[in-house]
Amino acid sequence: MKIIALPEVATIIMGQSPPSTSYNSHGEGLPFFQGKTDFGDLHPQVRLYCSTPNKISEPGDILISVRAPVGPTNLAQVKSCIGRGLAAIRASDCVDSRYLLYFLRHHEPQLARLGTGSTFEAISREDLENIKLPWRSLPEQQRIAAILTKADRLRRYALELGESYLQSVFLEMFGDPLTNPCSWPVSKLSSTFRAKPQIGTPTPAHEGGNYLVVRVGEIGDYEVVLDRCARVTLSGQELQKFKLEPDDLLLARAIGSEEHLGKASILQHTRDLIVYDSPVMRLRFDPALLEPQVFLHWLQSKGGRARFMRKAGRTALEQSRSVAEELERA
Repeated sequence: MKIIALPEVATIIMGQSPPSTSYNSHGEGLPFFQGKTDFGDLHPQVRLYCSTPNKISEPGDILISVRAPVGPTNLAQVKSCIGRGLAAIRASDCVDSRYLLYFLRHHEPQLARLGTGSTFEAISREDLENIKLPWRSLPEQQRIAAILTKADRLRRYALELGESYLQSVFLEMFGDPLTNPCSWPVSKLSSTFRAKPQIGTPTPAHEGGNYLVVRVGEIGDYEVVLDRCARVTLSGQELQKFKLEPDDLLLARAIGSEEHLGKASILQHTRDLIVYDSPVMRLRFDPALLEPQVFLHWLQSKGGRARFMRKAGRTALEQSRSVAEELERA
């Protein structure tokens, strides 16, 4: 099998940060993708725009994260500005872009090991140019890409199905939380806390920060999506206040969107120091009284969400009082 270097079949465009005065959220200019933070499962999600872009990616380009975390990829759907946390890989006519995408995803662990830097990991243009990939005819590439695309679609479906199954098991075991048909004993949620609910740091995230910071975009799955986290710089005193512990439950609050209000995840065990920002609230339960997993499944059930929204929804959407205060009363 022939092995070729990436530059033989693709053009590499390294991102560059535009002037910060050109950033906006009202749609002026091109969508602006800064790094892994903007990635979805397959395509990036637009959060910001840039009116004076320096480096531009085209629809169909593969976007690859070149600064911590190194290696994750997405497929661009629109013409966009890319910041220095990304590079765009533009496939030539002789290579199928999906084939190249799935190869780079397979190659991600090797790229991550190349990351160097005293503050945070990063890879260079040279690292990308040194990538070697197996060469196959274009029809064979397309055949392989079609198989992998189908498998990826099934993977995503299985994840969605798994979440639905867990909710069904919860309802079968405990009944609808809204009506409590099993007559379970009822007590105040506040009596199960090991520490008072707390809202996160107001300090904004920035590239090169000291600690990973969990925002609303990283919660909603069972566990926090740590590889999407940005970074923030905090003092030692702030770190002690906002540092998370394994099994802390993180809840989206006061975000002006009923759809996303109440999204929650449990922080998994990790060696990293993790903090959280102000649109997120931390709940820390006493496991002898209530396991956070039980509360999460309750919250994700239809009845549990209805009860949560009735208690905290209007408060959070209007932002007149914190959800923390409401849950303390619950």
